Amino acid sequence: MVFDRIARAADDLIAANLPRIFSGGWVANGRDQRAAKYWRRTPDDGLLSWARPVFLICKHIRALLLLPPLAPALALHGNGQQVSLDRYLAPAELTESKYGSVGGA
Repeated sequence: MVFDRIARAADDLIAANLPRIFSGGWVANGRDQRAAKYWRRTPDDGLLSWARPVFLICKHIRALLLLPPLAPALALHGNGQQVSLDRYLAPAELTESKYGSVGGA
């Protein structure tokens, strides 16, 4: 869905500008680097909030795992123990970590 919209927008942009590019009338506009913003990741960016829904916690962990060699996600359990999450956890595993083991086998 999003990919399709971006592909259509790119096609429209190229089609609208190709004639000017081929005729030599197209002018590239540089980016104003003074307006650019850069953020560095801090250790606190990896701290998970158990108040968030499980699917958002999963996405947070996955995003942090894609950015090595930075520190992985960190979780604080109720007893204050800090746990490093250095692998992707399935939603069921995270649900158990968040709410504890519930019933069953």
